[in-house]
Amino acid sequence: MADIKFEDLEPSVPDIFAGEVQETATERSDPNAPDREEEPSVIGDLAAAPFRGIEGMAQGIYGLADTLSFDLLPDYDERFLGKSKTTAGSVVEVASTFLIPFGVAVKGIGYAGKAARAGKLTSLGTKAEKVLKAGSKTREVVKYSAAGALVDFSVFDGHEARLSNLVEQYPNLSNPITDFLAADPNDSEAEGRLKNAIEGLAIGGVFRHCCYPCAALPQES
Repeated sequence: MADIKFEDLEPSVPDIFAGEVQETATERSDPNAPDREEEPSVIGDLAAAPFRGIEGMAQGIYGLADTLSFDLLPDYDERFLGKSKTTAGSVVEVASTFLIPFGVAVKGIGYAGKAARAGKLTSLGTKAEKVLKAGSKTREVVKYSAAGALVDFSVFDGHEARLSNLVEQYPNLSNPITDFLAADPNDSEAEGRLKNAIEGLAIGGVFRHCCYPCAALPQES
């Protein structure tokens, strides 16, 4: 391993402060000095966040198609709408990226379940039909968990930090499961997306019970 010299390290805190003071003094004395970058507008960031979330969803699906085609598609690394710069905007952006396809997936799986119960989808197999024909509560948990896994696998990049990475930042919450599921730069795209799907199973089930506003209402049998 290469030796690390002290002069190669980041500047100390006093040096940073000294640099800022010197830069500020230079700007005050020079009226032609360039203006500092303005802070992003929270309102503007929030307004653009849903559209950025939709583009993020499209970018994730495109990335999956690129992986399945063995990297034959042109690279799509830079977003046209950029990414949110504020905390509020980032929350709305991620929520849009997840919730829009999640709602579609829940509806689609629900229709598939009704068709299976009606005997119209014999290709699902006997075991799948037994699950889809199970009791109302079991069927709902399966439906939301499957939707969460499908969305997380399809929409989110395999190397993108996920909920498990957030949990692993807190030593008291760290556990072997989230340690395994956390994004790892050494994972392949397929491995990362598989971890996304496993995490999505849990997120979908939790969403069904804790976040869905109609969870307390009786479900159709």
